[in-house]
Amino acid sequence: MILKKINLNFLQLVLWFCIAGIFTLQNNHRNKIISQAETLDYFQEEQRLRSVLNLQKVVPDLGFSNLKADELFLSFIQYFGDRPAREQTGYTLTPEYFSAIIKSDPQFIAAYPTLINANTMYAGQPEQSINFIEEILDSTSTKPSDELHHLLWFYKAWDELLFLGDIPSAQYSYSQAKSIQQEQPNLQKNVTTKYFPNTEALEKSSDIIQAQILAWSTVLPHVKDIKTKQKISAKITSLRLELTQSQ
Repeated sequence: MILKKINLNFLQLVLWFCIAGIFTLQNNHRNKIISQAETLDYFQEEQRLRSVLNLQKVVPDLGFSNLKADELFLSFIQYFGDRPAREQTGYTLTPEYFSAIIKSDPQFIAAYPTLINANTMYAGQPEQSINFIEEILDSTSTKPSDELHHLLWFYKAWDELLFLGDIPSAQYSYSQAKSIQQEQPNLQKNVTTKYFPNTEALEKSSDIIQAQILAWSTVLPHVKDIKTKQKISAKITSLRLELTQSQ
């Protein structure tokens, strides 16, 4: 009798484990399907946002270009802030938002530090960020006295130094930033400019190469686009080889 009871309990235990195992497998399969569906939805949403952005580019501003730029920037903030979606699709639309905002309102200086950082550090496009900054600076409607204008030169200097290793260009851009600060006594000073590296010292050492490796390595995890990721990986490998040869 006792043996039968033990066998019965054992069978119940085995049955319970089987049911639990089936439930776990079903639940894992369900979660996988949901995850795949969400990922597909994220890429579909990316295409939808691209279509909306392309439409926004061609819609006439009717003389309210600043309002159009505001709308584009708010759309970008929503896009950038959707972290789960960006983990899947990356930040590939960032340069398109950036370009559209520049064309709508080159004087929208307050938005550019955010866009520069996003385009460089998350989209992995520092060269493009520099081109965008030059486009803004070359605009006849943008004046050196504009608020935060000196920051454009400062961000340009950082990208030229840390990502391109172009010390002469970085020195010139930084000098422009400092010059605007000195000419505008009422301009709010940006304390980060105090910590800009001594480019003359960097030019005489391998520090600039190490700084570039660190900068590109910081960007790499944010990039989801395969071609851009491969390009950055190749750049890091090349810099490491150059560092080894210089030592």
